Amino acid sequence: MRRVADWSSSCVACRACARQRTRRTSFGTPHADQNAADGLKRCRLVAQHKALRKEPKWYLRDHAMVEDTGKRTETLIACHLLKAVDYYRDEGFGVFELRYLRDKDKREVDFLIVRDKKPWVLVEAKHADRDLSPALAHFQAQVGAPHALQVVVDMPYVAADCFAHSGPLVVPARTLLSQLV
Repeated sequence: MRRVADWSSSCVACRACARQRTRRTSFGTPHADQNAADGLKRCRLVAQHKALRKEPKWYLRDHAMVEDTGKRTETLIACHLLKAVDYYRDEGFGVFELRYLRDKDKREVDFLIVRDKKPWVLVEAKHADRDLSPALAHFQAQVGAPHALQVVVDMPYVAADCFAHSGPLVVPARTLLSQLV
């Protein structure tokens, strides 16, 4: 049996959520979003993104519970990006959303920050892989985001502005996270 922590940074389907999604009101309209969120809160998971294929991606709020290194890295970055998006929105800097991108060809970028309904930053989270993901350049060309960053946790801090470049760029996690909030 899988533990809840194993689901972090994965597309998951919860039976309780599936049952909730099919429940209808007296007017015949589904309460898909609210019921699914309520069901997953019972599972102690938090939805973070919407995909091009409409599959939700779920992350735990406590990345330390995740044993897999890659999933823990993605969960760590997700928590920090969500904190930044919430802060920017709360401070009135615009309408910010945190999403992810995946197409039918299985190309994926872990995170997309949308600012005022326009793609702003693409972020791919890696633990140690410094080879630039080809999906970053592909999706940057597709959606027109001004910034595309591959964030690597196992890299030393570099005193540089992550947002000074417009093309895909490999950056240390310490550098990017220090510039968010």
